[in-house]
Amino acid sequence: MLEGKALVKETDMSPKMQIHAMASASHALDLYDVSDCISIAAHIKKEFDSVYGNGWQCVDRFLIHPSASDFGSMH
Repeated sequence: MLEGKALVKETDMSPKMQIHAMASASHALDLYDVSDCISIAAHIKKEFDSVYGNGWQCVDRFLIHPSASDFGSMH
């Protein structure tokens, strides 16, 4: 398990979605090497698509849904 702290700086996501995003990111970091950004992003996107519907994008450290106000920045 990778040790460290994550911080949500700005979001329109509900607290429940924020917790889910952090848990998904943490799980992805348990599965993939920290340098494998593509696999980590794909894991988070797949999780959010399956729970909240298609259209989510995970780019850099941002989780975005273009058709809604839900936006999260994880630093």
